[in-house]
Amino acid sequence: NQLPGFVANQMMWSLAALNPSGLADPSLVPMTSDLYRYHLESGLAAVPYSSQANGLFQKLSHWWARRRISPGQAARYPLAENRARLARAQSLARDLGVSLAGLVLGYLPSQPFVTVPIIGCRTLDQLDDSLAADGVRLTPGQLTFLESGRE
Repeated sequence: NQLPGFVANQMMWSLAALNPSGLADPSLVPMTSDLYRYHLESGLAAVPYSSQANGLFQKLSHWWARRRISPGQAARYPLAENRARLARAQSLARDLGVSLAGLVLGYLPSQPFVTVPIIGCRTLDQLDDSLAADGVRLTPGQLTFLESGRE
């Protein structure tokens, strides 16, 4: 019928390690290794939501904000693994001279296919921080380091 094909799809995706069995809503579709491979092979753009894992890394990085991690958020995001990712993200953010939120958000558009993260800001400061992440681009080695601690 000569109709245009799909140009993007939307999934739950961020730097945070995700426990899919912790998702209360079965209609949520997380990024998986198969879906990632599909994007690599097809070039289809990704439009991820929960691009900052509901502020998980910012909450983990401040003792006073840790109480804001809800039981649902703790079920979705394995805290031990994400604390290790936080330490690597903080180190890399310092090295690059960017904020933690900017690095976490910059992880997505640094992927090898078009990725347009959806952000959800509650304050003007959060919006400014997210907009400043526009210029953050990470190398493949930095992406691997953030995900697994290896380069």
